Amino acid sequence: MRILEKISHKSNLTARKYLTNLLVHEVKLEEHYKNSQRVNLSCSSQNIYIPETQRMNFFREIKHLQAANYSLPDIYTTTLHDVIYCTKFDILLTKTRKVISDSINTTIEQNKYDIAENTYFNKTEKIAGICAIFRSFANGYYHQLIDNIPRIFLLDRPQYKDIEEIKLLASTKISRSEEFLLSKILPNNVKLTKVSPDKNYAIENLIFPSFLTRRHAGYLPSDYLRFFTEKITPQRPRKKINRIFISRRDSKKGRHILNEDELFDMLSKYGFKKYLLEQISIEDQIDLFSDSEYVIGSHGAGLANIIFAEGVNVLEIFPTQEILPHFYFLAKSLNQNYEYWCGQATSKNSNFVVNVSEIARMIASQEMCPT
Repeated sequence: MRILEKISHKSNLTARKYLTNLLVHEVKLEEHYKNSQRVNLSCSSQNIYIPETQRMNFFREIKHLQAANYSLPDIYTTTLHDVIYCTKFDILLTKTRKVISDSINTTIEQNKYDIAENTYFNKTEKIAGICAIFRSFANGYYHQLIDNIPRIFLLDRPQYKDIEEIKLLASTKISRSEEFLLSKILPNNVKLTKVSPDKNYAIENLIFPSFLTRRHAGYLPSDYLRFFTEKITPQRPRKKINRIFISRRDSKKGRHILNEDELFDMLSKYGFKKYLLEQISIEDQIDLFSDSEYVIGSHGAGLANIIFAEGVNVLEIFPTQEILPHFYFLAKSLNQNYEYWCGQATSKNSNFVVNVSEIARMIASQEMCPT
């Protein structure tokens, strides 16, 4: 009988945690694959001046991002041999079942038990040819757009042009937004390849594209943004006519503005329109944000759409006095004007009340007049 199945989630939490920590170990690529040759992107050494962060109150676990300067992560590709792809979590493992931490874009702490079970007991099947991955552990809309899809850019490098076929592995259904974006940016020799979500795959040759961003920081390098803009955004003059308020009314993850009607009543006087982005196709979201002038919304994936905008004003609303800087960094990389407002809630996913008068003053400071 499988050992993990004997441990009850409710009655044996201590044993569960002990066994999980015993089985799940992380290792960095540079430690385990010392002889792999990296092909670095030239912009990796770029440093960005971020004095604004000194006045911000980041959550404790990400205080390390508050500094005078921000440096891009090492951005590279490398070919790994004899690696295992754990499809259920979109992570890579060494032959000895260690988790390759470079393949993860967020924390896995709360899921380590499930990872242990899938790592050691799922069937392993060999897959031939040259493969690559683009997804990771977190694959919501923000992570699709800012963490995962940008990795395709690294497969468009000259050194891979002569490879007849690169299998881009995906184990679960491709979302509508992924389908659209991949159709625009996949190199001709990269073929999306469906694999089973219930197996692990032993891969002889895997091209590993690193992440272009850091955890909690959506700063994207200018080389990628040029590539992305040319392929994704409409190639026409921008109209700069849309003032967008992103509503989270239907979100299941919280951060609802409890006095949204009062807030929007004020915003509508400045020409803002309310959008529930879950109801809008990816193509229409791109058009909407391409022509935007001002974007307001509480912290959430919908704000990732500012990547489609140019020279836009962004106002991000947080439930708590502490902030998550994903969109500050994204706006910084896009040279957009970023502001934020903080509420008094105790949890980052709390529903909360906004001080409408304070938001109105912030909007007026941008020399915007009621329409």
